[in-house]
Amino acid sequence: MGFSQISRMSASQIRDALATLTGSNRLDASAIKNLLSGTATAWQLISANYNISAGDKIAIDCSSPITLTLPSSPATGAEVEFIKYAGSSAITIATNGSNFEGNTVGSLFYTIANSAADTADKLIYINSTIGWVSTRKKIARPISLTFASAGDINGLIYYLGTSALTGSFVNPATSGAIAVLASSTGGGTASLTTNRANDEWFSGNVAGSWIAYNLSNLNRMSVTNYVLRNRSTATSAALRNWVLEGTNVVSTFDIAGVNAATWTAIDTRTSDATLTTISQYYPITCNGSSARFQYLRLRNSGVNSSGSNELCLNEIEFYGSLLSV
Repeated sequence: MGFSQISRMSASQIRDALATLTGSNRLDASAIKNLLSGTATAWQLISANYNISAGDKIAIDCSSPITLTLPSSPATGAEVEFIKYAGSSAITIATNGSNFEGNTVGSLFYTIANSAADTADKLIYINSTIGWVSTRKKIARPISLTFASAGDINGLIYYLGTSALTGSFVNPATSGAIAVLASSTGGGTASLTTNRANDEWFSGNVAGSWIAYNLSNLNRMSVTNYVLRNRSTATSAALRNWVLEGTNVVSTFDIAGVNAATWTAIDTRTSDATLTTISQYYPITCNGSSARFQYLRLRNSGVNSSGSNELCLNEIEFYGSLLSV
């Protein structure tokens, strides 16, 4: 039914015609208003970061990560729609000061699946308390992973290793839930750092040695706390100078790609002599960025307790807020 046909219909005829529309064919009030006025918003194609205005309809090429920023002062009833038509990279939605479904979240990690049933979403602004709501529930909800004590079961590694607390723990680096990569290896394997056992890995004696964790393109973590566990075989070569850092853009998860990425400091430690005994746990409250990251990296920023450059680690666990799809 075109606009010219509708314009010749009476109000009761329009009402009766709209009443026959069900499911995905049903029109909401704003769509009916736009249809009758001839002002339906055209879809815009984008492939880069974009500031959304109320009423926008965005078709997204996600060949590269995209950030969509919502309006800063939306009116009640404001709507935005978007659909992914290409690519598989993450979409980050910056809420720009507004709440999301009653939660103060700052930004949302959002991924639209490739399947036909999950290719789009619509957000509607309710009020300052509720903020934006998703009509199709494809936006990840924050999961709080709160530190209680060293060795607890509240952290990210345990959460991913139990398939979101639904099964027995399996090293997530073994199951494929995360990927672990080291700049070099002098002993053990990097995946030992996520097996929650009393093992150890250490890098080669190379300045700036690091170990990195790829949480997959379905996860973003804001790290507020983390726990390091000292090596299990000796007290020598303990961590003294390091940086925990994050990023969302790594061209390829290999040594060259990780080295080339731009990293943001989450926590920085200098001449920290806390780790002194075998298998000692060290709970830490972060002093840097609280942004959400897909990739986390622990990097030596100076020599260890033996004056050499090996990065030695038994175990690591992360705490904070996880957005997972």
